[in-house]
Amino acid sequence: MLRISPEDKALLGRVLPFKSHYLEVAGYDMHYLDEGQGPVIVLLHGNPTWSFMFRGLIEVLKSEFRVIAPDYIGLGLSDRVHERSFRAIERTDQVEEFLDALKIDQFSLVMHDWGGSIGSMVAIRNPSRVEKLVYFNTTLTEIESLPELIKRATTPVVGKILTKYSTSFLRLLTEMGSSKRLSHEVKQAYLLPYRSTADRQAIWDFVADIPFNNEHPSHGDLVLLGEKLPLLEAKPVQIVWGLKDPCFHREMLSKVARHFPQAEVLELPEASHLLLEDAIEKVSRAVLGFLMKPVVKTPEAEILEKSLLGKTNALYKEFLEQSKAAPERQAVIVPAFSSERPSYSYTSYRELQETINQYRRGLHSLGLEKGSRVLMLVSPGVDFLALSYAVMAQGAVPVFVDPGVGREKLLQCMEDSRADGIVASLPAFALKLFRRDLFKTFKFQLAAVDWPLPFLTTLSYMKRFSTAPLEAISNDGTALIAFTSGATGSPKGVVFTNEMMSEQLAIFKDVFKLKAGNKNLSLLPVFSLFSAAC
Repeated sequence: MLRISPEDKALLGRVLPFKSHYLEVAGYDMHYLDEGQGPVIVLLHGNPTWSFMFRGLIEVLKSEFRVIAPDYIGLGLSDRVHERSFRAIERTDQVEEFLDALKIDQFSLVMHDWGGSIGSMVAIRNPSRVEKLVYFNTTLTEIESLPELIKRATTPVVGKILTKYSTSFLRLLTEMGSSKRLSHEVKQAYLLPYRSTADRQAIWDFVADIPFNNEHPSHGDLVLLGEKLPLLEAKPVQIVWGLKDPCFHREMLSKVARHFPQAEVLELPEASHLLLEDAIEKVSRAVLGFLMKPVVKTPEAEILEKSLLGKTNALYKEFLEQSKAAPERQAVIVPAFSSERPSYSYTSYRELQETINQYRRGLHSLGLEKGSRVLMLVSPGVDFLALSYAVMAQGAVPVFVDPGVGREKLLQCMEDSRADGIVASLPAFALKLFRRDLFKTFKFQLAAVDWPLPFLTTLSYMKRFSTAPLEAISNDGTALIAFTSGATGSPKGVVFTNEMMSEQLAIFKDVFKLKAGNKNLSLLPVFSLFSAAC
């Protein structure tokens, strides 16, 4: 058992106000916290943390649940192991043995860091016992996306210096793992179980067990986890992610979220790896709310259909049905003219849907609200479709203007639209030279270019968001507004309701024989919205 001095006990008494328990697992004493009564929530930490990190969450959850937070053998306040190391699959065995010894039949999992892969392996072995899953900044099968520092830390010389023979790895956690400045006592509590070289052996063992190549002994277990994750598709899942995490970064969030199309995703722009230190109130409130929801015993397909379709924009609803029916079918073909003969790029419905999900989150962060009007001056192509559908899916109203109306009429249309925001190709922002006052009325301005710009938000910002599905926002009124060309006078904004869009789609399918798999050349960008929805 880990030696704890009187000074350490006094420190723990101040910062960890819960009773310690011990249970023999695999021949060693495993330390755990056990608070509250009710449905069981199991909290699994990562490396190099321990159950201390969950103290704030336990305080909130224990009023409604029995909350159990074990320390893996070799970590936290559990027994140290000097004669051998454990791989992730063995730690999975130990968590199962621990739960069986406590006679825990049904439980939900809250997992952080490497607790995500260990907990997920427990879940795929025991799907009937697991009720809900909550993931904090973690990795499941996304090893290749880890930063170079972690890869170097797996090499024996560098790794052992960082993790075992010094406290460098731990101090990276307490200094860079939180966007807030941790108090001296909190830092000391994180370091308390790991003061000697011998006490840090399991930190190195965890890092050495990361399978960066297919010859690693744990690689097969990682492959098996990826193959079995679909067993969890019908489980309610919540993903909470600190976006300032330098290790488990935003790209990893997108990849983890792809495993769980049904997941609720909460992004925390202000939080880093130790999100329970940076945003404890927001995280605990979200997790408590998620865990309190009754489990809906419906098949996964029904869950997705109810959450995604709902009463949303008629065009977007039709697009979703096409995407769901054939996700790998071509949705968009875009020509490029770099030589005498054009070349073509292809985008599937799945890829387009993932881009829409990113743009929805980005637009929401910029201030897009249900019912807002958004002026769309985007060149035809994938981004035109993704941005237009994203606006529709947020319950907002896209406003389209014929690009050939001329500058004066275009400016008049912009003013008449009374738009709350503008999404436009870069040349459109040159109109600021003529009507700077008009642009000042927009709550947000988004340039549809991929590279970052100093004074404009661009798609490079939008593409940093998660690709996970979002619940569609209803829009039972105006579907879109399209301005006429003004060939016979001033351009006029025509309001199209959802009912009108549904009728037009039916007519297009009947008259123009639009159907799934056909290729349709849209000479006006707005017509491509109909083609992709058929």
